[in-house]
Amino acid sequence: MGPKDVIRKSMATADFTINSYLGDLTDEELRLVPVEGMQPIARQLGHLIVAEQMFQEMLEPGSAPALPEGFDKAHSLKENLEDSSGYKTKDEYLALWK
Repeated sequence: MGPKDVIRKSMATADFTINSYLGDLTDEELRLVPVEGMQPIARQLGHLIVAEQMFQEMLEPGSAPALPEGFDKAHSLKENLEDSSGYKTKDEYLALWK
């Protein structure tokens, strides 16, 4: 197995993990705050999507699809943690992840 195969397998594993974790969750469950001070899944997932887009742009500028306007701010771990208005549906997150 060469380096490209390892990368492909890692990416496939990440896709499998995301789809498995989110598979039976509803949009409302993505927005739940499990315990005080903890981020909801929606914010964490959005943060990962923002990071992936940023890393791809660092490697090959202009190659990553643009995220919806305000997506990065809505999923920042430093912004207003009480504001969930920028969260998306599960299907929208999965489409952005792809």
